[in-house]
Amino acid sequence: MECLGDLRTRLLWRFTYEQPPKRPARERGKAVPVGKVCPDQFGKRQHIIVGHATQCIRISDICKIYIAYGMAPSRPDLQHKLRRLAAIQSGHFSAAQALDLGYSYPTQSHHTKRGNWHRVARGIYRLPEWPVGDHDDLVRWTVWSRELGVVSHDTAISIRDLADVNPSTVHLTVPPGFRAKARGVILHHGKLADDDVWDREGYRITTPFRTAIDSAASDLSLEQLTEVVKNVSKPAPQAVPKQLRQAAERRGHREALRMERALRQAGLL
Repeated sequence: MECLGDLRTRLLWRFTYEQPPKRPARERGKAVPVGKVCPDQFGKRQHIIVGHATQCIRISDICKIYIAYGMAPSRPDLQHKLRRLAAIQSGHFSAAQALDLGYSYPTQSHHTKRGNWHRVARGIYRLPEWPVGDHDDLVRWTVWSRELGVVSHDTAISIRDLADVNPSTVHLTVPPGFRAKARGVILHHGKLADDDVWDREGYRITTPFRTAIDSAASDLSLEQLTEVVKNVSKPAPQAVPKQLRQAAERRGHREALRMERALRQAGLL
């Protein structure tokens, strides 16, 4: 049986985190991959499979050995990477992102209990020293969606002040294969082209033109839709209405009919 000291000669460790097996590989003589890590049933220790035996050591000991042999970033390096990530997300980050940087789940729990991180939602954290922004809720939902969600529909109308709309929940457009759900957000599944999206600090939002097309396909009232197309058409009152009409026709009969009515009420046709 190999001891922990013998591990120092094995610099090609590869730790993989997976569901604990029904029966940990403790038996001598059983062929198992060297260096494989299986989480303990209680999550406090890990079984490091060495040769043909299993030896339990603390996760903190694993981290010390990693750092000692240059196999993991030091604490200042981790903090620097985390701050760089949080800087582009208004101080927010997800548990999955922190794990990718090198923060294990027990370490994440430690930082939360110590007040180093603020838990704003399940699996979403925020650095407490980061200044609160005007659209932190949008950044939070963007991080929740794994940066796949784009602020759209009623929320985009409200942010851009295109009409008198004050939604109580955030509207996001996500890819067709997106399956996550949560309270406080309304998801619209669809594909967005690059020119349909504008980047903002920590989140993305649909362009005014795309927002108007989405509004024609939504349950927005005709009066509100009229206000939207009127504001969207201001930069080019001759060209934009025609483009809106054509784009709505490509979406469907209902969208084309609502767009035509809104354009006529706005006096743009």
